[in-house]
Amino acid sequence: MLDNGLTLPNGLNLANGFNLANGINLANGINLANGVDALNGINLANGAASIAPPAGSGLEQWIDEDPAMRLRTLQYLIECAIPAGSQVDVLYREKSFTYAGRIGLGPGWQAGEMTSAEQEKVSSCLLARINSEAKIVIVDLFGPIPGFNTATHAELDAFPAPEGVFFGNLFLPEPQAYACGIAAITLDQFRACTSSDCGIITVIGQGEDPSVLESCYQARLCAWRGLGASYEFAWSCTYGGATWRYPITTNLALAAEGQECYGTYQCAKGLDCVEDVCR
Repeated sequence: MLDNGLTLPNGLNLANGFNLANGINLANGINLANGVDALNGINLANGAASIAPPAGSGLEQWIDEDPAMRLRTLQYLIECAIPAGSQVDVLYREKSFTYAGRIGLGPGWQAGEMTSAEQEKVSSCLLARINSEAKIVIVDLFGPIPGFNTATHAELDAFPAPEGVFFGNLFLPEPQAYACGIAAITLDQFRACTSSDCGIITVIGQGEDPSVLESCYQARLCAWRGLGASYEFAWSCTYGGATWRYPITTNLALAAEGQECYGTYQCAKGLDCVEDVCR
């Protein structure tokens, strides 16, 4: 286990804890899809990769809105997009932060603009890490991407609670972000949403009750692949007239009695999630 919550046994475990609750657009004005953007101080095309927004730039203004959360967003973006062994220096208002690449889902970002496939992969990785309350919880990630498509028995035992499926493209001029649940859970029990607000994410697969995030299975949105025992992950999802090729399926660890929870689905057998605690 690395200090940022990332492990690489077969599947991937990552920390979440940032939100996109105000509809952040990662393309318009900020252009984080482009590895070289002089206007916003993004230069990932050389050995000394850096993001250094000039005074008054769109990127500086974006960070200014919520520095702690925006810098965490950049950290998670770098972790998802940049390969392990590389790092990016972020220079913001005379302070320097260094973030390491981890997974390498968007290598094109280092030389120029990410491909559409890379944008989808990085977007799914980011969306799977959203937490509306900005809490940091380790989630297990699976998908049709090398490194995400297998798991050890120990990993599945450690993260046995299926949660949801995330996909979209945050780098489009009009970002697209979607999620559906593995089990039928209410929105206020889904970590990417508050009781009525899922921010940039469009929740799909809802039934007659709009407060319930219904199962991806019931909505028949995704094709599935087996992942040992009775576990499955989404291989592709179709929604809005498009087929999304790189969805990320998430599992959570079970919470014991007295531990924090989002919903009963996350609590150990025989416990209910009452006032955000398994009892």
